[in-house]
Amino acid sequence: MAQEDENFYMSIASSLNPEDTRADLPDLKNSQSERIVAINEQLYILSDHYILHLRRPVRKGKPMNLNHGFLFTSELGKPLSKGAVADIFRKINSTLLILNKPSSIRISPHVLRHTFADNFLQYLIDIRHLDMARAKDELRAVCGWTIDSPMPLHYAARYISRMANQHNLDRIATTSIFYEQQTENNIK
Repeated sequence: MAQEDENFYMSIASSLNPEDTRADLPDLKNSQSERIVAINEQLYILSDHYILHLRRPVRKGKPMNLNHGFLFTSELGKPLSKGAVADIFRKINSTLLILNKPSSIRISPHVLRHTFADNFLQYLIDIRHLDMARAKDELRAVCGWTIDSPMPLHYAARYISRMANQHNLDRIATTSIFYEQQTENNIK
């Protein structure tokens, strides 16, 4: 993480640390996946606090020095392996079942990425008022997809489908209200 001027950034990179001894190293999909992502000040402050005060395990009353820049670590201070991440999500899903909050969708890293892409594209179009082409380019950059990846098109099609369905529901509701008013006027 870094602060430049009034902007905050987080680096997403593959592990080039020779001391990273995880058996099942996570891998970035492509060279575009390695990138610098802007974050807001609040996330920077929370991440900075986590790194300085919570991430490092305490041994003999002192926080251990970590020889890596990974954000999420095990209780031993080692970078999380793919298996450890999968175990975290298994525990989350089990807890949701115990709390009687079953979901039709199990929470997973893939579901989180999918939800982010849907929400980010909607934000770019509905809030930032970008046209679809520019929104797809920004989605591609933030998600780390290659220039020829079909994923931005996939999310654009989902967005258009959701909007078309919503417009159709709005039209039906408006028509229904109109006919109800007409019926009331005819009864009077």
